[in-house]
Amino acid sequence: MKRILITDDDEQNLFMLESLFKGHSYQTTLAHNGEEALFEARENPPDLIISDILMPVLDGFSLCRAWQLDENLKHIPFVFYTATYTDTKDEEFALSIGADMFIVKPTEPREFLHMVENVLRHIDKNSFSSVQEAPLAEEVFLKEYSETLIRKLENKTIQLKQTNRSLKQEIKKRLKIEKKLKSHLKNSQQILRTTLDGFLLVDHEGKILSANPSYCEMTGYSEKELMQMNLAQLVAPVYRKKLPRQIGKIFHEGKAQFVGEHVCKNNQRINVDVSTMLIEWENKKVIAAFLRDVTAQKRTEHQLVEREELYRILVETIPYGVRENDLNGKITFSNRAYNHMHGYDEGEITGMYIWDFKKTEKEKTDLQQYFKYLVQKQIKPERFISQNVRKDGSIFDVEVDWAFKRDSLGRHTGFISVITDVTDKKKLEEQLRQSQKMEAIGQLTGGIAHDFNNILTIINGYSDLMLAKLRRDDPSFEPVQQIKEAAYRASSLTSQLLAFSRKQILNPVILDLNHLIRQMEKMLRRLIGEDIDLRTIYDDNISTIKADSSQIEQVILNLAVNARDAMPRGGKLIIETAMVNFTEEYVRLHEDVSEGRFVMMAVSDTGTGIDEATKPRIFEPFFTTKEKERGTGLGLSTVYGIVKQSGGSIWVYSEPGKGTIFKVYFPAVKKGSATKAEQKELLRLHSDETILVVEDDEGVRNLVVITLKKYGYQPIVAANGAEALKKVDEFRGRIDLLLTDVIMPKIGGSELSDSLVKKLPNLKVLFMSGYTDKSIIDHGVLQKGIHFIQKPFSPEALIRKLRQVFDENTT
Repeated sequence: MKRILITDDDEQNLFMLESLFKGHSYQTTLAHNGEEALFEARENPPDLIISDILMPVLDGFSLCRAWQLDENLKHIPFVFYTATYTDTKDEEFALSIGADMFIVKPTEPREFLHMVENVLRHIDKNSFSSVQEAPLAEEVFLKEYSETLIRKLENKTIQLKQTNRSLKQEIKKRLKIEKKLKSHLKNSQQILRTTLDGFLLVDHEGKILSANPSYCEMTGYSEKELMQMNLAQLVAPVYRKKLPRQIGKIFHEGKAQFVGEHVCKNNQRINVDVSTMLIEWENKKVIAAFLRDVTAQKRTEHQLVEREELYRILVETIPYGVRENDLNGKITFSNRAYNHMHGYDEGEITGMYIWDFKKTEKEKTDLQQYFKYLVQKQIKPERFISQNVRKDGSIFDVEVDWAFKRDSLGRHTGFISVITDVTDKKKLEEQLRQSQKMEAIGQLTGGIAHDFNNILTIINGYSDLMLAKLRRDDPSFEPVQQIKEAAYRASSLTSQLLAFSRKQILNPVILDLNHLIRQMEKMLRRLIGEDIDLRTIYDDNISTIKADSSQIEQVILNLAVNARDAMPRGGKLIIETAMVNFTEEYVRLHEDVSEGRFVMMAVSDTGTGIDEATKPRIFEPFFTTKEKERGTGLGLSTVYGIVKQSGGSIWVYSEPGKGTIFKVYFPAVKKGSATKAEQKELLRLHSDETILVVEDDEGVRNLVVITLKKYGYQPIVAANGAEALKKVDEFRGRIDLLLTDVIMPKIGGSELSDSLVKKLPNLKVLFMSGYTDKSIIDHGVLQKGIHFIQKPFSPEALIRKLRQVFDENTT
């Protein structure tokens, strides 16, 4: 905001010019003569000076001369505003001694303001005057100054003579002066009425004497209403008690500036910036107050304060670390979460460098070089994941998002970063990848087992048919018997594959795990040998579980054998049971478990242990660390499949040389009596029922047909579902049972069964498959009312299963 020095010995002239410039956002300084103006300017140089000429002590011409001789002032524009020296020669003299503009009083306010602003826009004095390159010599100045004064005195003498000669001319002159004064007053009033700021005249009691339109618009009162009010009615209640003292202070000191609050007509409040001064008005001292509405500005400042407080609270409460650093990498701020994740107290981190949280010198150097590159190239940094070190030396994973900080001119001043502790996230991702890998392997092995079971069904079937025809002393009997035994061993292998892939048929019952382990103790002691000490620790308060008892026995046996092989020189094998409760926090940190109560079985040994590289692979099928001929690599994969299909989970804890602990968790169920499968006595094996056989594998299909014919059954044969539907439509007799594979191209066994049962309501159904399908098996448990036979099966097993289905409702 530019400042103007106004010099005039007339108070009204000073007030008029001050009002004009303040109303148009200029600062003003007042002086009553040339000597006072020179002192003020040297103390605090203005942007422009406006001076009268005829003044006491030091007149305008002498002031301009001294101004031009002062090295600190001569570059500041000098404007004369005079009503006394109005001749052309007066103007020429003023410009010759260094004035930039010569204005004769009175001049219309807007024109006067325009002329002054024009000077301020063009600081180059040559744009306004023909001033010489150097100030006039002293003798030249004194000569011309004396001539000007003499000329002015001569003019005054002539004027006095003329006045004496003609009273009429004197009266006309007085009338002319009076007219100028009225014009001057009119101009002053116009300035006050056109200024954008509010204006009030107030007496020593606070009574309002005058108000301009801007203040009326500001408060909603008319000028007439305001002139009937006291200032105490306008200021906010909190300021009313202080008002008399403040008015007294202004009358004592002559001026004051402060921020207040006024109440509008509609009871709204506005903040006002008030500037006051004492003036003469109608022969008495009154307060002239200029008031600027700063409500919007105050509201903006308040909003900024609120936003800063909101930002502070947000930054201090979010669970993510927030860090600010300068362009040298020095940390200038860190929030509570950042301090906590690094193990520092509040204030400890400020002043450290961002690379101080790296473990090795290489990591620190790499980050320093990358940081320097970002600063030099002004490149936006990308998100990255790295490792930081805590105060206690422990390492954790962090994800860093950062961006440049900028000042009001858009220049980079540093970085602000958001740091997230992703240690748990990375652990969960690794668990998920391992789970997905095991699931994929399970699907693969399940598919292989299904196809292999079809082959084994053929081998077993024909072996049984051949053995039934051969005598024991027949040379072919033993080779065929060896084929059958090899097929049986292969069948066990596929059973293990199905256990891993969770596609074997289970017969779940309510089990007491403690009772099951106690029954197996003698067998386990024989299995592991005398050099291994078996210990059992039972929690008598555990719940029962729902599982296939034979499969759980296999889990225990496989884990015991695995422990035995890990202790070739003997050791301890401990089997322990307990109740555990998985909380929400535990589930959040472990991928493959769910909330609730579980029965835990821990199998631990003091053997060689498992290293970190091997641990992720131990449940993979055919993976083994044992010597050749000592294992197939299916033991732990079978355990994994059985546990998963039983709705449980398994975890391993091990270190090389410190043994291994396998912890198996089964969902707890309410205690109840264990059920035993009931077997019916088969009434007969041979029969003459008609059976529709649907099997896409030709070898299995032929074996089934031969077996059925051997026992008297009447087979109708189809290679797929579409062919089966066609043969049913063509057959005119009674069909008693549908024997179908589950998985077939186009029309599967379940879909075929649904279609035929609608046509033949009394039709019985027996499914067969190398593995089960979700349409038949729900999470490994047979649905009620559905009959199933697992491949591979022997001819006798097939016939017995058929008789069981046929005789189901026979009493």
